[in-house]
Parts: sequence; C-alpha cells; structure tokens
Amino acid sequence: MDASSSDGNSNQGKRDEPSIDEQIRLENAKRAAYDAERRNSEQKEKERKSKAKLKLIKRVPIKMVLIAVAVIAAAVIFLQAFIIPAMSPKPEPTYLAESDLEKVISVSNISAVDYVYKGIAEKWAADIFGKHVDYRIRYTAHVRANFDMNNIVFDIDEEKKTISVTIPDPIIEAPEVDEQSLDYMPENHPGHIAEAIALCKEDVAHEVKEEDLILEKAYANIRTTIRALTFPLVGEEYEFIWLKADGTSLGGEAE
Repeated sequence: MDASSSDGNSNQGKRDEPSIDEQIRLENAKRAAYDAERRNSEQKEKERKSKAKLKLIKRVPIKMVLIAVAVIAAAVIFLQAFIIPAMSPKPEPTYLAESDLEKVISVSNISAVDYVYKGIAEKWAADIFGKHVDYRIRYTAHVRANFDMNNIVFDIDEEKKTISVTIPDPIIEAPEVDEQSLDYMPENHPGHIAEAIALCKEDVAHEVKEEDLILEKAYANIRTTIRALTFPLVGEEYEFIWLKADGTSLGGEAE
C-alpha cells in the first residue's frame, strides 16, 4: 500500500468520528429526551393517584358524608356553647346602689303638678239685717306642688329585685291668682283688686285642702319622673314599690 492510499484512509476515519460540537448537541438531545420522559412519567403518576382518590370518594356513600358533616357541626356548637364559655373568665357581678339612684335625681326641688283651679270667692258683709254676701268674684288660680328630691329614700332588695321608694310629703305652694280672670258679680261692684285677690287665694287654699285631687296628681307625676330619671340604671329589671313618708303604700308601678 502506498503513502497516498494510507493518507486517504486516515482522513476517511477522521470524517466518520463526530466533532466535539456534535457530541455536545447529541448529549443535550439525549438529556432533553430523558427529562421529557421523566416529566411525562410523573404527570401520569399524578393522574393515576388523582383518579384513585376520585374513585375512593365515589365509593363513600352520601349518607356517610352527611353524617360526618353533622358530627363536625355538632362538635363546633358544643365548643361554642359550653367549652369556650366555661374557659372564659367570668365578669365580676355589678350591683345597683341606693347612692347611684340618689345621684340621678339630685335636684333640690322639682315641680310635680301645676293645678289650674277655677272657682268663685265670696265677700261677706254684716249690717243691721245680719251677715250676707256683699259680692262674688269668679277667678282662675294656679296651685303648684313640688317635692324635695333630696328627701327621697331608696331601698334596694337584690334578692327580690325590688326598689322601695319613700316619697316625702308634697310642698303645696301659695296659690297664684290670674288677675285678668277676675269677674265681679254684680258687674258694677266697685271692689278693690287687692281685696279681691286675697279673697280668691283664701278660697282656693280652702278648696285645695278639702280635695285630694292635687295630691293624687302630685304623687302620680313624681313617680313617673323618678321612673324616667332612673330608667337608664334600672331598666325593666326591678319592680318599684312606692311609699308615702308615713310608710303607707302609694300603689303599684308608675304609669
């Protein structure tokens, strides 16, 4: 074999061997194919497991699912109703005090009623024929009754949930006569205004003592006032027992 033939075979052998770049590309292609096959296998495994879980769920009867849900719900309700409240710290009980009620009504005096009275006063005179009515006066007067709120006494019974309220006697103020309402009978009688007002005040004071209406209204109104002032503290939790200064009962609840 000559030299030219030997060189030709050597060159042919070199062309059959892949170059370094071709080897790198071939290795990358093999690696990519391996990665793709691995990912495909993992995806198939996930799908297989998912189908297995779905089959397992389908095998569970709906009745059992509902029972499980009911049991969980009952457990949650039990925890909220009994366990959690029992574990929570209990607040300290608060009690209503007589001083609390005294503060909310702490005003010196309060007008309980403004009673409007219409009456007729008489002026008597005496002569040789004896006593007789000289003239009469038709009038309108105002009689006001108030209470000293500082003398109201509270007594709380927490066990019975009652509040006894002792109310002092009402203070009846001097009557006020409306001068514009004076009407003389007979009309042409020359009466003196000062004398007429004095007669009217004396008449209305006498009538008020004879009638209990103004006292009834005064007690009824002061009960309603006390109930309204103390309601933010008392609410509907307590029953009120109303008493006069002498201890006699004023009846049930305020209207």
